[in-house]
This record gives sequence, structure tokens and C-alpha cells, in this order.
Amino acid sequence: MTANAVATPCPTMTERSGVERPAAAPTAAPLGYLTPHYEIRLCRGATGCPNALIDVRSVGELVREAVEASGWCEHLAERANRPLLLHQKFRAAVAGCPNACSEPQIRDFGVVGWTQPGTGERACNQCMECEAVCREGAIVIEDEPHIDRERCVDCGACVRACPSGTLVAAQTGYRVLGGGKLGRHPRLADTLLERTDAAGVRAAARAALGLMRQREARLGEILEREGPEPLCGALSNCPGSVGPKETQ
Repeated sequence: MTANAVATPCPTMTERSGVERPAAAPTAAPLGYLTPHYEIRLCRGATGCPNALIDVRSVGELVREAVEASGWCEHLAERANRPLLLHQKFRAAVAGCPNACSEPQIRDFGVVGWTQPGTGERACNQCMECEAVCREGAIVIEDEPHIDRERCVDCGACVRACPSGTLVAAQTGYRVLGGGKLGRHPRLADTLLERTDAAGVRAAARAALGLMRQREARLGEILEREGPEPLCGALSNCPGSVGPKETQ
């Protein structure tokens, strides 16, 4: 299934009236997956945005597979004796770069692509293109580019702008966010994993969905009440992962 397609809806859903009816056909979404029970929004990187640092379509499919395998749809279908409310839908987003156009900061689960710039073997020609393109003021040219890691947001713009090949993508990966939501008490998502790989994204999605099923609450509400401890065990074992505390 491609990212422009929509996922197959769960077999049944209960409307606010409490009357169980067959699930409505999923609403077509231009970028992502939309069903009565979950929504995965993809940024324009899925259709060729030049800022994308990761394969947005593949990551979106990875998250969708994690949702389907978690039994989330079946879990909500079991609530047939209670109205299924809109806020019970699992909301996720994948952003191809730190611009985060798909708004992962306000979703239950979010993935953001990043590229850490570094210097390669080719000499700098002092063109100043990287310094000019950096919106964070994180690069200063002396004999070669010097990157302020505190200011750098790993957007990769300097790497794309460098004509001499001095700046290279030293590392590329995923940042995992969780617990964002709007509504009566909005909150921005926490950083669950600062740097991880595809296996870490999959494990984090499964852990988040499992916790939401167990507590029957939005991830943001759980994190506000209990802190990150309920997820710590699962996230500490994610392959290639570095938690937010370790990067400070």
C-alpha cells in the first residue's frame, strides 16, 4: 500500500448515539492514511519536497504497520457498548525534516527526519553559501566551516547548499515525539527518542500504542500524570537509540 492510498477501515465503529453500524469508508487523504480509528499524516516529503531528509512514505508505512499489528482497531471495536469519540482516534505524523510541516508536535506520535552535518575530505572554497543559507546562525567560516551544535537543528540545508562537497551528511536518522494534542488542554509532544533508526521508530510506536490501550487514555495525558517512566523500559532497548537526556 502506498502512502497516497488509504488504509482499510476496522470492521465496526460505534457512533455517538451508541448504535453499532458498519464502519464508514475511510476519507481519502492526499498525504497519509485516514480511517475511523487512526490517522497518519505525511508531510510533502512524500511527494518530492527537496527538504526531505528521509523516505517519508516508507516511515509512514512503518507506523501504519505498527498500528495495525498492535490491535488498536480491535481495541476500539471492543468499545461497542460505549460511544466512540473523535479524540480516541490515534493520531500520528511523519515529517521529512525539522520544518515539521505535518505537525508531529501536536500528535500522539510523531517522527521527524534529521541530518547531522559534518566536514568531509574536500577543502572549503570560502564561498560562504552554507553560512548564508543557515537560518539558525549555526555556521561560521574560518579556514573551514565551524558548526555550533547547540544552534544546529540538523535540517541539512548547509549540506545541500555546499558546492564544494566540504559539508557532508555525517548521520541521518529519526527523532521520535510523543504525547502532543490539541483540545481543551493542548500540549506539545515530548521528545521520546532524540536519535534512532527504523527499528527504534517501530518499537516506540508499539510501546506508545500498548500504553494507550492499557491506560485507555491519550499518550499526552499519561505522560502528564506519570512522566516518561512507563515508556522508559521499552525505549531504552530500541536499537540505535539515544534518549533525550543523553544528548544534553
